[in-house]
Amino acid sequence: MGKHEKERDGFKSRTGFILACIGSAVGMGNIWRFPYMVSDWGGGMTFLIPYILFVILIASTGVIEEMALGRAAKGGPIKASVSAQKCELTIRKQVN
Repeated sequence: MGKHEKERDGFKSRTGFILACIGSAVGMGNIWRFPYMVSDWGGGMTFLIPYILFVILIASTGVIEEMALGRAAKGGPIKASVSAQKCELTIRKQVN
């Protein structure tokens, strides 16, 4: 790295990264409660299989996007959102 570049923060171990991913998934408690309640009231596997498939697809794309934006911005969430806005404005100017 150059002498003027800051070293980027990162996880010290793979375990820390896995625990952070699990911690973000804990917030999905209501997502898991909803199909449980549906199955109790007669929803069954016809509902649960597509529901679990789509939860996995949507959640994985969100995690991938979040990590990609953080790497591209080389910073935290605020810096990533500012960088994304600047990128969007640049693209709009090129289109017009």
